[in-house]
Amino acid sequence: MADGWRWLDDALRERGPAGVPEVAAFAQLLGPVEPASALVDIACSRLGVAPGGLPPARRLVNRWPLPDVFPGLRRVIRAPAAVRSLAVTPDGELVAGCSYGHVLGRLARHPDRVAGVAVSATGLVASTSGESVRLSDLRTGALLREVPVVEAVCTDVAVTADGSLVAASINRGEVWLLDAATGEVRERFAAGTLPQAVAVSPDGTWVAAAGFDYDIHLWNGVSTVHDGHSDVVYALAASPDGALLASGGDRSGIVWDPRTGRRVATLEHGADVHAVAFSPDGRLVATAGDGPVRVWDARSGARVRTFRGNHRAVWGLAFGPSGEWVASGCDAGDVRLWTVEDRSVRPGGTARRSRWGGAVAAADGTWIAAIRDDAVELRDAATAQRLRTLRHDASALILAAARNGAWLAAAHTDRTIRVHDPHDGRLLHNPTAGGRAAALAAAPDGTWLLVAGGHSDGWAEAHDLTAGELRWRITPPTRVQGTAIGRDGTWCALVHEDRISIVDGTTGALRHTLDTTGTSAVTVDPCTDLLVTAGADGVRHWDAESGAVRGRVARSGVGRVHAMAVSPDGSLLAMAGWTNELRVHEIGADRPVAAMRVDATWVNTVCWLPDGALCVTADPGIYVFTLT
Repeated sequence: MADGWRWLDDALRERGPAGVPEVAAFAQLLGPVEPASALVDIACSRLGVAPGGLPPARRLVNRWPLPDVFPGLRRVIRAPAAVRSLAVTPDGELVAGCSYGHVLGRLARHPDRVAGVAVSATGLVASTSGESVRLSDLRTGALLREVPVVEAVCTDVAVTADGSLVAASINRGEVWLLDAATGEVRERFAAGTLPQAVAVSPDGTWVAAAGFDYDIHLWNGVSTVHDGHSDVVYALAASPDGALLASGGDRSGIVWDPRTGRRVATLEHGADVHAVAFSPDGRLVATAGDGPVRVWDARSGARVRTFRGNHRAVWGLAFGPSGEWVASGCDAGDVRLWTVEDRSVRPGGTARRSRWGGAVAAADGTWIAAIRDDAVELRDAATAQRLRTLRHDASALILAAARNGAWLAAAHTDRTIRVHDPHDGRLLHNPTAGGRAAALAAAPDGTWLLVAGGHSDGWAEAHDLTAGELRWRITPPTRVQGTAIGRDGTWCALVHEDRISIVDGTTGALRHTLDTTGTSAVTVDPCTDLLVTAGADGVRHWDAESGAVRGRVARSGVGRVHAMAVSPDGSLLAMAGWTNELRVHEIGADRPVAAMRVDATWVNTVCWLPDGALCVTADPGIYVFTLT
């Protein structure tokens, strides 16, 4: 197009993300950002296009395909807090019960965490925060009545289609059937041990409850108890015609015939199930919890769809009125809408989504190594193709690489430090550390390795890889949570909560300490040999030899910084905190020159490639961006 993506830049500035249909699937990433020019960069990154035709600016552009583009995702809505329950109104409006008493919708705020919410076809909303059952008018948002729960806690609510009856599970082993018009308790049923979920048929002819006794308790004129789960049952749902009941808990869901108690289908979800929901026609049932959202044929139990992309556990699940989409609400505060009938989404297997940790890049830019689940995976930096996977019996925690590219080291949970040749995967060294490592750093000349950690007391060790022996070990009085080695290897920095110890690289002897507050990240400028720290007192640049502060950045813009790196030419500092945002600053500058957001809870690590590209890891995988 003639003007490139200037139209998108103009549209985002003039109408905001909500007014641009092309960005609906990732609108949650397009809030205010600094610099403002990064807003269109984030949008172009999600669309998989280069941001051409835009005003001159430093921009981050995808070099690798994004690992967090999730098939079937149509929209993400940001809730005010962690989502604990979810319902959909007859006209397709979402009602989400959240922690801290928030409700996504027109309803009044609850005084506490919303444990359950349900909506009738007539517009009655039943909700609970534990101490009471609240009945509200969906149209006006007005509270109609509140039924107190005395000396007990209400854990869940369900409502009949006409809104005349409300079922409430009470943690002292009861289910109440409430008259919605008066708030009176019509009936009480015994419901086993600590019921966590309740369901009622649309016509009110049966009620079900389940919880910590693993059983399904049914009342349909007579009371019956049915076993099938082997652990806590967290979720129940009734099909729209009342012919089926779904339950979810111990890595599976079960579909029942509520009239007979017969098991109709078993849904092998593969992880704990916290939420279940039926499609409006009753043909499909969805399960969610830890892991993906799965959609099944309710009668046969055949898997129909698998949707991956929720960053935390899902506790709320609901289909849209037409069944075209299903919504999942999770602990991260996201409500994600998935297109059920999208034929590009495959049914999916049992494989779970990988979890990615720290990463390092080869000094010559040929490979990138990252922790994937328990192993270390190496990829070609140019093509993103997997080169090899390094496995060990214990999980990898932290990585470090020699600057000459001769070796790659990984600290593991069994206290071993496995040093491999990255080119063929050979194990070169296998020293044992004095404890579980919290930090790892490679000496500039590649001849030794610094590892540190501790709990109330700290420890740090230098392992000589040439001689195959321990060079020195010291035991500082407090835990070491980060390390860095100077450009010539003559000094090392050991990060404690309230200070930084500068020690001799050859002997481990303490030279002096730097007074800091809440240091959470540390790195070394490869050009000036200055130590760069981030903490509660901002970002500082130190002369490690003298202890003098040579520069500072007052704010990071990403909260508490836990990952940062200086560019190979020493001109730029990349930072990430406990958010999903990466920022790039010119050294010493307060305001960033570029920024990027990823669809993840937070960024894990940041490192530079020698050509100035940035490698970032987050839970979904590895991101590589070119900085223009």
